[in-house]
Amino acid sequence: MKTIINLIFGLILMGVVSCQETRKVKVTVTAEDGTPLKDVTSIVTFMGYTGDDTKREKGETDARGVFQASGEPQLRMYVRLEKKGYYTTVSGRLTRKQDHDVAYVLREIKNPIPLYAKRLQVFAPVVGKEFGYDCEVGDWVQPHGKGRTKDLVLTAIIHHEADRYTNHHYELAVSFSNEKDGFVKFEQNRESELEAPYEAPANANFQSSWRYFKKREPGKGIETNREPDKGYFFRLRTQVDRNGDIISCHYAKAFGDFPDLKIYFNPSPNDRNLEFDPSRNLFTDLDPTEQVREP
Repeated sequence: MKTIINLIFGLILMGVVSCQETRKVKVTVTAEDGTPLKDVTSIVTFMGYTGDDTKREKGETDARGVFQASGEPQLRMYVRLEKKGYYTTVSGRLTRKQDHDVAYVLREIKNPIPLYAKRLQVFAPVVGKEFGYDCEVGDWVQPHGKGRTKDLVLTAIIHHEADRYTNHHYELAVSFSNEKDGFVKFEQNRESELEAPYEAPANANFQSSWRYFKKREPGKGIETNREPDKGYFFRLRTQVDRNGDIISCHYAKAFGDFPDLKIYFNPSPNDRNLEFDPSRNLFTDLDPTEQVREP
């Protein structure tokens, strides 16, 4: 019986392999200003069922910023692009059912700086009451931690929790301490190693509050307003003059979404640069679960 099963499986596999088609991938690479980028190391991976079946075509883009590869993928394909002075770009999945003519923009490494960068998972120290988080200290504000400044003001609300997996309704209210503090969302660039804009915006419409919720009732799916593909820019510690004009503030960014964020805080007042150098994290004693390695 085992021999018969192996024979059938082998025939099926032979059939799959025999149906493989050669696929072509044409990659065009430009800088952010649209200039074609030459000599970009381009790796096109044609995924197979095993490591031996997986093939990689590697080369450099030409003067037009173009690299072409072909292979016989059993599963899917990926593109990886590397060039000195630029952030690495990695494609999403490319289907094996067709050829691909794809274009990517490499983002230049401009001015990466030290920042306070740490992963925050919100396990509320108190429920139903406000508690603060200090982005520079990386901890809850006293008496719940060592923090001194309420950069983020949070309130955890449990409407009900008959069962944490199948029957619950949670909210996390997010607000700020100062007039003109707030946040604005941005779309994360998932293909680039640098997922956010280089700087926080100067004149965006920063919002002063937000509520995250997660709800599930028995026999129903999860309802939530979580947006994992969004990022946040924060304006914090804002001081204004008698006319309401900003004279000083701090900027931060965050990836992920409440209640699980990676927060980057710039300690220099009025500096909107949030291009992070992961080798110069201003936090020096983080637990591995708190580490941030993305720029």
